[in-house]
Amino acid sequence: MKRKKVHVIGLLAICIVALLAVDGTIAYPMDITDPLANHFVASADGLKAQLDEPEWQAAGATNLVPGSVIAKDPQITNTGGIDEWAAIKVTFCYGPDAVAYGQPLLAEDLAIVLAAVTIDWNTTDWSRFDDSLTGDGDTSLDSALSQTFYYKTPVKAASTSPLAAADTTIPLFSKVTIKASNTQAQMVELKTMGGFQIYVEGCVVQYAGIAAMDLSTAKSVFSFVSTPA
Repeated sequence: MKRKKVHVIGLLAICIVALLAVDGTIAYPMDITDPLANHFVASADGLKAQLDEPEWQAAGATNLVPGSVIAKDPQITNTGGIDEWAAIKVTFCYGPDAVAYGQPLLAEDLAIVLAAVTIDWNTTDWSRFDDSLTGDGDTSLDSALSQTFYYKTPVKAASTSPLAAADTTIPLFSKVTIKASNTQAQMVELKTMGGFQIYVEGCVVQYAGIAAMDLSTAKSVFSFVSTPA
């Protein structure tokens, strides 16, 4: 099979850090860093894209309490001159207060995070195809360290005949919810581990030569070189 041209479009790291205030109240303040806006250089063949989160508002992601909802909508826009297939990978990592900052969570800490947070994964427009970190063999959306999805339809480039704007994918998810049922003990656990990050990467490949995307094709053509070690 002809080798497909692959253009990795970088990463978007969102840090969700638990900061417990031991003051006798029932509030558990948290903080989230600003996301990185990613703009990518053009390749020679016109394959390029942008990964961003237009609904993200840093001001709305401070002093969080159980039940808080953080708008977070990773999506990919085709900014090149050719049609593309797109994929996004999400990895749960340690936050900036952890000794292992930026590294993937250990199994016991991943369980703590996933018990405290809900993500509204969009499995209608995206299809999961791989848990690609070494040793991560869990295929459950509720417990895997990394979540990797391809977009089910091609992301079209802009055209002049007929006139059409470039495509943007529907977000892989739209919000992260701090569960209303979280207890003080759970918040202490998040604090003790040093907080956590939701680390997001994107990748696009050319549409030409891939008439339909499926599980095996996605595994062979998408490469996420920025995944935390």
